Amino acid sequence: RAGAFEEQVDDGRTGLLVPVEDGAALTAAVREALSDPERLRRWGEAARARVVTEFNIAGEAAALNAVYRRLLA
Repeated sequence: RAGAFEEQVDDGRTGLLVPVEDGAALTAAVREALSDPERLRRWGEAARARVVTEFNIAGEAAALNAVYRRLLA
């Protein structure tokens, strides 16, 4: 749960987020993830679909353009 991870990972849908510097939570999340290969496959598919639709070059360019327009206004 740091930086861009919270924007990129949909907790429980495309992966798991854990508190920063919480080794026990990280260990539990890794164990949970590895205990269900089918869930890992679903997370991977959902993550790929999200990247394709939300983090594509056209969308990123439009967002950057909007920032520039706001700054120049």
